[in-house]
Amino acid sequence: MFQLWEAESANLVGSYPTEEGALLVVRNVIDKHGREALNTIVLLREGARGRFSTVAEGSELADLALARTSPVA
Repeated sequence: MFQLWEAESANLVGSYPTEEGALLVVRNVIDKHGREALNTIVLLREGARGRFSTVAEGSELADLALARTSPVA
């Protein structure tokens, strides 16, 4: 399970069964609003015992999404 969170407000943006699914949402945000829209967004991965760890956030998250996804049509 992967989750996107808005860090400043601590609001859940969405939950996704795969990292790819979450990164596609991030890519869509980049395409529509630019990289700056991700400045306070964090991608978390659920690990053992339901604990979450940070995959990437902000500009690192944007770089990850751009590297692993194609532009949204």
